[in-house]
Amino acid sequence: MGQEESKQTAKSEVNLTKFAVALAIGAVIAIIPPPQGLTAQSMQFLGIFIFMVIGMLMNAAQMWAVTSFAALMAVALKLATFQQVYAEFAGPTIWMLLAVVGFAGCLQASGIMKRIAFNILKFFPPNYTGQVLALLTANAVINPMVPSSTAKLAMMSPLTGSIILETGLKPHSKGAKGLWFIMWMTSYIGAPLFLTGSNITLILLGMLPAEVSAYFTWKNWFIAAAPWGVPLLILLAAYVIIFLRPEEKISMTKEMMQEQVNALGPMSKDEMFCLTILLVTVLLWITADIHGVSTTVTSWFALLAMYAKGLFTSQDVVTKLPWSLVMMFGPMMGVVSLMRPMGIVDYIVSILPADVVRSLIPNGFIFVLILSIFTFVMRYAIDQMSLIPIVLAIFGPVASMLGINMWIVLFVMWVNGQCWPLPHHGVMVMQTHAMMGNDLLELEDVRKMTYVYSLLSTVACLIAVPFWVGIGLM
Repeated sequence: MGQEESKQTAKSEVNLTKFAVALAIGAVIAIIPPPQGLTAQSMQFLGIFIFMVIGMLMNAAQMWAVTSFAALMAVALKLATFQQVYAEFAGPTIWMLLAVVGFAGCLQASGIMKRIAFNILKFFPPNYTGQVLALLTANAVINPMVPSSTAKLAMMSPLTGSIILETGLKPHSKGAKGLWFIMWMTSYIGAPLFLTGSNITLILLGMLPAEVSAYFTWKNWFIAAAPWGVPLLILLAAYVIIFLRPEEKISMTKEMMQEQVNALGPMSKDEMFCLTILLVTVLLWITADIHGVSTTVTSWFALLAMYAKGLFTSQDVVTKLPWSLVMMFGPMMGVVSLMRPMGIVDYIVSILPADVVRSLIPNGFIFVLILSIFTFVMRYAIDQMSLIPIVLAIFGPVASMLGINMWIVLFVMWVNGQCWPLPHHGVMVMQTHAMMGNDLLELEDVRKMTYVYSLLSTVACLIAVPFWVGIGLM
């Protein structure tokens, strides 16, 4: 090679053109003379906020880099202190996220979650309706215990594929679509039913004002989410059983599922340990209001128990905890939290014609319906992550004016934004198909089901409105 060594040019993850466009738009907004009711600092904050949203929408860089740059600009311009914009790192939400994800990874690796799922499935009739209800029940049991939707799908997708094959359902058939749909909806879409159901649910908790998030313990989150989740699961089961019932007769027997259970062998010591810690942890989560130990502290004790057993290692801290997600949402929460101190929320409320708003949105049903439709339409152009600050900026002040809890805004936005109307939304869907194996389904088989989900979720949200009113959220 001679004395010269070949050198490779480092490839940056930053799209300088997109970053410059986002920054330029933010800078223009920042220097606009403030209208009455706002200050020069308010406009600077708006510039930073708009930069962050546009940077995320345009994928100018990795989201953690965009949100970090926005947070640091707020510090540099003395709009907030470093401690203020990174306050979430000293709060419970991020640390609960890290602990719960690590804990769930240990459960999955031990095999105990798969054993639980198989033992639930074997008790249901070997017909189509029985397997639909079996998958729904198994996922409902596992959902609050595994906060990683990816982990749940990695476990339940191959299992669903095996059931499709064992029952003799044809690839791309109605029955195959139905079993996939029930698994997808309960593993992935239904995760917000529980505070510990997904990483994002924990992040949504962190996006709430401190006085609101303090109310949402594990139990109170479930009480608030159940009026949406229970009707959704009932409607979903009815749709799959009635409209996706297979034309062919399935040939599965109870012995087939028992063979799957037998193949797991006797329960190992690690599984017994994980099951014990799991049961104690879930019990402590549910009863946090009684004993006063927070979900975060309980989650860390559970993870440390796994560490003491050797099921979690220092290497896992680096490779298995969701650091990029934490680095994205921590600064984003910090920036969004400045909207009220910077006077943005009060300004928007002051310029909104209260009488007109109340006449157009006379009750919670109309508010939820408008937010649901807005979310679905915006998903054609905006990814779910970027939609969070946009919805907070638009619907947050309206909710404040109407006395609607901010949890409603975030929850309705998130559950109705989990649709996949465009091909690029279906990446996770296609991953489940690949994990099922044997080319049983493809994206085009299930893409139109997103409209079924959106309709069912919207209906479920409307059913939940009286319950939300009853518990003081609206």
